[in-house]
Parts: sequence; C-alpha cells; structure tokens
Amino acid sequence: MKTILFIFYFLFFIFCSGFAQNGWNLITPKPARFQYLDFYCFSKDEAVIAGDYGNIMKTTNGGSNWIHFGYIDNFFGSINSVYFVGNTGWCVCDSSVVFKSTNKGDNWIRINNPGFSFSNFSSVYFLNLTTGYVVSSGKNILKTTNGGLNWFTLYNFSINGTLISPYFISESTGWIIESGMNGVYSYGNLYKTTNGGTNWTQQYNAVMLSKVKFFNENTGYVAGGNGSPAYRRGFFLKTTNGGTNWNKQYIDSVSGFFDIDFINQNTGWVSGNNIIYKTTNAGNSWSGSNFSPMYFKAADNNNLWGIKQYEIFKSSGSGSVWDTVSYNLIPLSESISNIFFLNENIGWGTLFFDVIKSTDGGYNWKTYNVPNAREISSIIFANDNTGWVTSYEGVTDSVYLYKSTNGGANWIYANPSNKISSLKQIKYFSPSNLILFGYLSRPLVNKSVILRSTNLGLNWTLDSLDDSYNIIICDFNNFWACNLTKLLKSSNGGAGWQEINVPGIVNYGNGFFINQNTGFVSINNNANVNINYIHRTFNGGVNWDSIYTGSNAAGISNYYYLNNILWAVGRDNASYPIVIKMTNNFSNWDVYRLNGNRLWCDLFSIYFINNNTGWISGGWTEVYKTTNGSSSFISKINNNFSTNYLLYQNYPNPFNPSTTIKFEIPNSENGKWKIENGVVTLKIFDILGKEIEMLVNENLKTGTYEVKFDGSRLASGVYFYTITAGEFKETMKALLIK
Repeated sequence: MKTILFIFYFLFFIFCSGFAQNGWNLITPKPARFQYLDFYCFSKDEAVIAGDYGNIMKTTNGGSNWIHFGYIDNFFGSINSVYFVGNTGWCVCDSSVVFKSTNKGDNWIRINNPGFSFSNFSSVYFLNLTTGYVVSSGKNILKTTNGGLNWFTLYNFSINGTLISPYFISESTGWIIESGMNGVYSYGNLYKTTNGGTNWTQQYNAVMLSKVKFFNENTGYVAGGNGSPAYRRGFFLKTTNGGTNWNKQYIDSVSGFFDIDFINQNTGWVSGNNIIYKTTNAGNSWSGSNFSPMYFKAADNNNLWGIKQYEIFKSSGSGSVWDTVSYNLIPLSESISNIFFLNENIGWGTLFFDVIKSTDGGYNWKTYNVPNAREISSIIFANDNTGWVTSYEGVTDSVYLYKSTNGGANWIYANPSNKISSLKQIKYFSPSNLILFGYLSRPLVNKSVILRSTNLGLNWTLDSLDDSYNIIICDFNNFWACNLTKLLKSSNGGAGWQEINVPGIVNYGNGFFINQNTGFVSINNNANVNINYIHRTFNGGVNWDSIYTGSNAAGISNYYYLNNILWAVGRDNASYPIVIKMTNNFSNWDVYRLNGNRLWCDLFSIYFINNNTGWISGGWTEVYKTTNGSSSFISKINNNFSTNYLLYQNYPNPFNPSTTIKFEIPNSENGKWKIENGVVTLKIFDILGKEIEMLVNENLKTGTYEVKFDGSRLASGVYFYTITAGEFKETMKALLIK
C-alpha cells in the first residue's frame, strides 16, 4: 500500500482535479449531469462550463474528456455566469461569490464579497483584466477596477424585471437588458450608458430581448422577439449609430431568439426554439438549421458550442449539425448507487429507476429502463445474460425483484413473495443459489427477512428476524445481523440466530464479516466521530480484541472483500468522500480522499474483479476505476518550494511491514535538473536488481511528497528504492525485518 501526501505551500489557489491522482481515475470522462448554466469557449477544442451545485468543468480535446472542478473551496451553490479575457476568467455565483482563474480555468481562487453577502451574482462581463461588471440580485450593476478582488455598486435600477447581458465597449459606454413579466406578457428593455454607468437611458423596448453584443461605439446587434404569447416572432436588431436607431429584421416564425453570437461584424448566429440561423453579411440574409441547444457560443466560423439544461452540444458544421458531448444518463438520476462487473469489460450500474451497462470497462454506458422500478437498491449478474435487480420501495406488500435474461436490455418481474415491503440486496452463489435481504413493514411490525433460492429464483424459502437489522451475507448459509443494540449470527441460512456479545460495546456501529469466523464491528459513532477503534474476532465471536485504526473515517456506505483485502467507501470526519483499504486482518486502515476537496459528493459502491482492477460509483453519475489496486494514493495538502531534488531515508528503517519514503521536487525552472514532461518515478528493487513495485509514475508538481510502501507480501531482506525525475536519479537502501 502506498500513500502519497503532497504537501504544498498554502497559496490562494485551490486545485481540484476531476482525474484523481491516487490510483483511481475518473472514467466517465464526459461531464456529470448537473444543470449547465453558462460556458465560455476558447476554441473548437477548449471550453469551460459551469452550473449548479458549485460545478465547473473544462475540456481541452473537444469534449472527449473533461476535468471536473467540483465544490471549489466547499462552495456548492449555483455558478451562474462565466467570462474570460485571454487566459484570465471569472465565474460569478450565488451569495456574491466570485471565482477567478489566471490560467484558462486550470486553477481557481475564491473571492468572497461580504458587502454583498445577501446578493446573488447572476451575470458577468469584463472589459479588460482589471475592469469588470456584475449584475447583483437582478437589479444592480456592480463594478470592479482591480480584477474582481473588490466590487462597488455602480447603479441601482428601479425596475420590476431582471437585468441580463451587460456589455461594455469602454469604461464610459455600455448596454444592458431588462427582462421581465407584466402579467402573462413578457417585456424587454435595452438601456445604454455613456458616462460609465452614472446614468442610463432606455434605447429600445420589445416583448422579448435576450442578448446584446457591440463591436464598437456604433455597430451592435440584439436578439429578441415580438408578438403575443401564442404567436411570437423572432427578430434581429442592428444599429450602426450606437443604438440611436435600430433596424429590425424578422426571421421566420419562431417564438423568439434566446441567444446571439458573432465572430466578426459579418458572420454570426441567432438561436431560437429548436432552430439556429446564420448570416455572413451582417444580418442581411440568413440560413436556418435544426438546433438542439438553447444557448450557444461560436469558437470560429465552423465550430460552435451549446448547452441546454443537462446537455452539452458541439457543432463542427457551422451550426448545421449538432452532437451531444455530455454524459448520456437521464438528467434526474444524479447517482450510480451500485456497480457490478463480471469481468474487465462487462459491467452494470444502477440509477434510481434504470440500469446502465458498459462493455468497455466502464468508459461508456448505455441506459436501460426497469419498468415500474422504484429506487433500485442492488444488482447482480450470474453471467453475460442473466441478472437481477432489487427495489427498495417501503410500501406494504409491495416487493420488487426484476430479472433479465438478455444482459440487462429487458427486465421482468420475478417476485419471490407478496409479503415483503422492500428488497435491499441480492447475492448470487454459483451455480444456482440466490439470497435476498429485505424488510417486512406493517403497522407495529418492522423486521428483516431473508429469502433463499437454490434454483435461480424459481422457488424461495423465507425466514425473518425479530427486528430490523443490517444483514451481512458471507455465503449461502452463514449470515451476520447487526442493529444498534444487537449483533446476531446464523449458520443455518437464517433459520436460527445466536446473539453475540462484544465486550465494551453497548451500541453497534459499522462492521463487516468475511465468513462465519472473521470480522469486526465498531462502536456506534455519532456524526463526524472517527472510527478509531474496532473489535475483531477470528473464532466466530467467542473472543474479541480491540485495535486502534488511527482512521479519520466517520461513516462507511459500502464494503467489498477480495483476496485478504477489504475495501470500503464512505465519508471522513470532515464529510469528504473517502476510499478505505484495510489489510493485515483489518489492522491497517489507509484512508484517502478520492476526489480532492469536494464535499457532498458521495461514493456509494465499490467492486473488484481481482487485486488490481476495481470500480467505484457515486454521485453525479461518476465512475472511478483503478488498474493497479490503488497502489498510489495522492492527497494534496500543502506546497513547500524546493531548489533541489531530495530523496530521504525511509522511516522507520528497518521496517515491518510498511515504511514511508519522502522526496522533494523543486521548481523545474530554478532547479538544477529538468523533468521530462513532469514525470517522476519511484521504484522498489530487490537485492538482485529485479523491480518489485512501481510506487510512483506520475506528473508531479513542485513540492514535498511522502509514499507509504507496504512490504507485507515480501520476504525479509535488503531492498532498494530509486527515484528518477528527468536527469536526476538517486537510490537508497531499506531493510525489511519480519
């Protein structure tokens, strides 16, 4: 087990990568399904997209892969608007929060504005790197003259509508739109200032105005619409005298135009409901195409980006054809609650109502509906074709078990009984044994039930417990059951139960058992209290010992055991999502934050097919994958700048079974050595020079790192560890004594 702790000097920048550098990679590379509110495109390949729940995403390869910056600095409100000037950009948000980047969205700093703490920033525009404007609470325009670090009120509008689309061509001249409703009728007003926002005059009024764009003090365009709610026509406005006069051109019978963008004074587009029009002669004539997004931006003459609620689109045909580049899960399903893989390629996951399937190791998924399912709670497959899902409904006498015989494409009812209110879990044991765990809920009755089948679900036997328990299924006959006050054990398939007493525990918390003899339980922990101690048994609960784990885990949502390694996912005591790897009979707990500093993005399920290959699923329809058994875990904590490469003696040394290796990476511009593409390797060799393990093989930035090496599977002896970073290479000796 290797744990890398990246210690970096506390700066203003808070980095949060969507590709976890800890042996786990985010392999649903397209965006998670939050609502996209605004975006900015640099080119046909590079774009930044923002939305609700504090989410920002970036792609540099045309949407094939995305880096996810979620919950930056623990902000999970809506990010409403994005704007860039060159490499420097700003995102404005609810609660007057502003995020700023100086490297095209690769890093973000948070800027709080306590003077406007009860305001929501809804739209942003920057004239240059220092001067910018924000719409605050829909009525006010704020201004900054220091790049967004501080804001002051420029003008308070006494209006009934909401301000949108601020646009300035100089510090004195700018325009803004008011959009509102008067009963059932909408209206739009265009305002202009020529004295830096001190005064504003109305220039135009219509039923609908959505976007304004100017190229200079004279030439500008506006998109909008006129007519009744039942019959509204979209129009394009053009001025060549700064808005004193406007030429209005109706374009077909569309309900109104939502967006407008021009790459120069001649070439541009306007978009309406399911249609987009392009002009190459400053709006004198237009050609239309079908349109999927609602809002768009042009990267160049041929390439456009677009968004519509939960979808991201891209066109490489000048707007004539659009492709979806967002993850194709159902928008309302924000979590993959269960994941199961049959082999390295074929696997399934569960949404609230649906099953998803992958045939390429989790990189791409197809969605299949389970008719009438309610909150799918587990999934299992016996082979490529035959599988089951259970539903957790909680309605009296309503059990939901579904079966598929064609790999998940279709599902049918396979109800084992009409006396169960919900099913929580299903287990399959080759060749034909199934176990179901669920609940029976009636007035004054709430207890757990176990159903077993020896013929793949054709017939079932049912046994119930005296109360509601969490059931841990070890095999077809051996179960453990635990609730707050009791720990029970059954060795006859649930027909009979024995209460097990654990000295020192009054209320039970988390626990897991790998068979009828071996497992652990913890004391019930209140919110954000560490699971520091566990109680273990190796003889079926006859004897127990207590060990200190040193864990900062506060809650565990799912376990998976394979080949003497117990994996778990949950939360730590600061509510961050974590992965736990337990070895050495549960003595060693290595706890890692999988996805940086993201709060409130749960991990729900974990599954391995061998010691190296595993998957994790969680919120935002994310799936993570490891192909090296999480052999390299990185958590960014701090950044100490160094001027030289340093490799330290491992500690402790001698060691048994694990030791820590520390090294420093300098600033490549100031250091003596250069790093080839930033790649650093750290390898373990035996005394004969044979490579035992690759501890590190990653792009590492300047800083100090610690790597934990687990030698529990190795024999006692002398081992060597070698670091290579560009031209730098150094080897040191470590001694393992068992």
